[in-house]
Amino acid sequence: MIVSVHSFKGGTGKTFVALNLSYLLSERFRVCLIDFDFRAPSLYAYFDAEKYVNDLLRGSAKLEECLVNVTENLSVMLASPKLGDIKRDLRKSDRDEMRILERMITLKSELDFDYVVIDTSPGLSYRSINALLISDLILLVARADRLDLEGLGILLNVIEGVETERVLVLNRMVGDPKVNFNVPVVAKIPCSCDVNMDYPFFVERFPDHEVTRSLAGLAEWVAGR
Repeated sequence: MIVSVHSFKGGTGKTFVALNLSYLLSERFRVCLIDFDFRAPSLYAYFDAEKYVNDLLRGSAKLEECLVNVTENLSVMLASPKLGDIKRDLRKSDRDEMRILERMITLKSELDFDYVVIDTSPGLSYRSINALLISDLILLVARADRLDLEGLGILLNVIEGVETERVLVLNRMVGDPKVNFNVPVVAKIPCSCDVNMDYPFFVERFPDHEVTRSLAGLAEWVAGR
């Protein structure tokens, strides 16, 4: 199953959710986490790689060269943090994006994992929409505030024609605000000052935390699909 973790804007905690969901799923399944944000990569801060997803999509690297083993059941593939690769991505044309989509469709059949979690680029770029198109499940991450929810409404309108199942993950929750979208809310992750991005897996460091319990509930829901 391919699960895309997406948001309309940055700062929602999308990468935090993708990292910790991947870790929790890997306790029972074989999981690959992919950083698909080529213009603002982040997972390279935690893991080292010699080859990147960029190389794989360009055809200059094989799949096995890009996989980084983190635990027995968890692998990651990183977006390149190299300035040249970021600039190259910014220059891509619509035709380039179509070729990348074709490569992504082929890649989907090559990934021999129970779950592939894609940490997308926020917003409405070609690359993000392509990731959603090849997914089996879309997790839309948003904070329950006016800015995020307004953006979420725009995002839902744009992807209305995408047939993939989509659900909502509310992050950094304070109270219990009402969310008026025709999309089920499958997780409400509480706001906590304990959460930071100095280490990749919050759930490993704080196994009994209320945030971990919420993320574990999300992982259980995904595993039950």
